[in-house]
Amino acid sequence: MNNKFSKIVSFSAVWAIGLLAPLFVLARGLVPCGGAGEAECNACYVFVMFKNVFDFIAFTLTPPAALLMFVVGGIFYVLGGSGAGSGKEGNSLLTKAKSIFWSAVIGVVIVYTSWLIVDTIILIIGTKTANFVSQNWYTFTCQ
Repeated sequence: MNNKFSKIVSFSAVWAIGLLAPLFVLARGLVPCGGAGEAECNACYVFVMFKNVFDFIAFTLTPPAALLMFVVGGIFYVLGGSGAGSGKEGNSLLTKAKSIFWSAVIGVVIVYTSWLIVDTIILIIGTKTANFVSQNWYTFTCQ
């Protein structure tokens, strides 16, 4: 029973990753320079690349990954509470479900809190620089 359940969950995870695969195509263009019809690269584009990588992770990968983990945790929770795994197996599924839920929540909090911390630090440092506060720190204009 447990081996069959593991196969079903593994198959479902592979299927879900296949559905999410098109999101990874959105990673193209992380550095908007050096290509055909684009400006030549300079040091400024390193910061643009870091911003684009973080935006890709925070706003393109994190929400579907968190949703997937909530779905998997929900499946474990339903199966653990429905009596599908009676006795020790049912309790282990409930424990695993709670662990998956909390891990997903903590991961999302870490990703978005890191943005908030970096934003706050740069705004505090940037108040000493003229015209810095009127701009968003995460907006870069390269010449």
